[in-house]
Amino acid sequence: MATLLYRLGRGSLRRRRLVVAIWLVVLVGLGLAAAFLRGPTASNFTMPGTESQRALDLLSQQFPAASGATGTIAVKAPADGQLATPQGQAVVKEIIQEATAVPGVVGAVDPLAVGAVSPDGQYALFQVQFAGGADEVDDAQRAAYENIGAST
Repeated sequence: MATLLYRLGRGSLRRRRLVVAIWLVVLVGLGLAAAFLRGPTASNFTMPGTESQRALDLLSQQFPAASGATGTIAVKAPADGQLATPQGQAVVKEIIQEATAVPGVVGAVDPLAVGAVSPDGQYALFQVQFAGGADEVDDAQRAAYENIGAST
């Protein structure tokens, strides 16, 4: 193997102009192929017959509202309090109302009801369920989602 590599290197050195020309032709060809053969990208991908694809298909059949994109919102209790207090519960309720008002959102899960609260009660995670997939969420929905809780 070493002899073969030695001969290849020695031959490349002797014909270095030819080797450089070949490499330039290959690089230009790859660049042109990439420019002309590119197609639109897709964010949805399926592999029929796999267990995960069967699970996703079953989920969309049995629970169509739960088969869309999801988002998570992290919230801190107001003024170093706890979210279980009346003031904290008001913040939680307001965020849930804001989240469900976003176009395309099916619902938001109350973190106090499902126990998605930190042990000290100061932080919580809200799960937001969208009706469509991640590729169906438009810029206006994304902006409205990112502004949830901005007033609190």
